[in-house]
Amino acid sequence: MRKADTEDMALVKAYLELPVLLDVLELNIKKMKQADFKLRHIFELQLKSIQDEIIKQQRPVRQRMRQKGIKIIDEKRTPHSLDAEFLCRGFWTPFRCFGAR
Repeated sequence: MRKADTEDMALVKAYLELPVLLDVLELNIKKMKQADFKLRHIFELQLKSIQDEIIKQQRPVRQRMRQKGIKIIDEKRTPHSLDAEFLCRGFWTPFRCFGAR
């Protein structure tokens, strides 16, 4: 058995980051609905389009993780990072992804 490689780590990172992006977009959509300017509907549609693309990206990430035997055991969001523990082919691996400050 092999431990987690760079592709495995990239999959875990995508798995953790994509829901955060969806949350940020949802917050921005809510702010757009409250905004008082003429083009807000166009911005809302564009943000929803981006959300749809992210949702499409999530499925292949989850499928590839399943194919490679990667399972997320625990995940936690902090203000400055995403933390997770995952199993990859029998090896327990901690993971931390730092965000922009």
